[in-house]
Amino acid sequence: MFRSQRFKPLLYLKGLTTPPSLQTPKPNSPFPSTLFPKHISLTSQQHSFAASYLVNTFGLSPETALKVSERVRFDTPQKPDSVIAFFTSNGFTVPQIKSIVKRVPDVLNCNPHKRLWPKFQFLLSKGASYPSDIVHLVNRCPRIINSSLEKNVIPTFELDSSITYLFRRRASILLSKDLRKNIDEVKELGFDPSKMSFVMALHAKMSVPKSRWDAKVDACKSWGWSEEMVLDAFRKHPIFMLGSKDKINEVMRFWVDQLGWDPLALAKMPKIFGYSLKGRIIPRGLVVRYLIGKGLRKKSASLLTPFSASERLFLENYVMRFKEETHQLSKVYVEK
Repeated sequence: MFRSQRFKPLLYLKGLTTPPSLQTPKPNSPFPSTLFPKHISLTSQQHSFAASYLVNTFGLSPETALKVSERVRFDTPQKPDSVIAFFTSNGFTVPQIKSIVKRVPDVLNCNPHKRLWPKFQFLLSKGASYPSDIVHLVNRCPRIINSSLEKNVIPTFELDSSITYLFRRRASILLSKDLRKNIDEVKELGFDPSKMSFVMALHAKMSVPKSRWDAKVDACKSWGWSEEMVLDAFRKHPIFMLGSKDKINEVMRFWVDQLGWDPLALAKMPKIFGYSLKGRIIPRGLVVRYLIGKGLRKKSASLLTPFSASERLFLENYVMRFKEETHQLSKVYVEK
């Protein structure tokens, strides 16, 4: 395996220092001679050398190396060594580099200063942290390596201040072929591209297949919501549509069948769908229902506040506050 040494990246990239040499293939291929006939063409020689390099440098199996080597073309170690040194000097670990090479083998053919470094510089100019965000993005979505900086990468980064969210959660969204179309659709829904809610909405829109999206809309409509109410709920809390259809139905069922409350009220506070049903919604819902039943809480009071409060505040304001009912309230809350 090659050494996972770290260099000072900017010194190396500017050519001020020379990275330590990396392990390169030995003259004699470790593969059985039957795999590589003595009389072979130049292309086959390159193929043989590349496969040998992949085995010796990355520890790939002969079978995997042969398959990967079909997508690379080099017969000396200089070019792939420079790519490996570039990645290493920019914070990539040995397993990460190995994974990237297996998924995008032709990166070993490139000049890293021309293909990779301009993209890294651009990402840094857009607020990406060095090296964590860049390493994360390339490792999660290595196709950025072969994407055009001008045609793909730069147009993607109109999201500016919210880019870190996508870096860390769904890097693949940044290079999706449908990105422009989805950006326009999210804008049409009224989201401001400068706000985090825009990125959250884009995340949800591009993460949920249309069939699942429609199933969730239908689930809401089966409880009396209109389609516009579903869209309003999405605008208020985009992550609402990342939940499952089953979760929507479970929350609705408890809200309507056990608490006896209006399901349309949930359209105004879709954040509730993100809470744990058993850990928060059920116990707190039963406590609030008990208080309303005893006349200790107005029916017109906000239903969202009890569910969004921290555990400490909930206990203080909805359990311990009512001294004569504390024992019963605690029993309702703890048992559920």
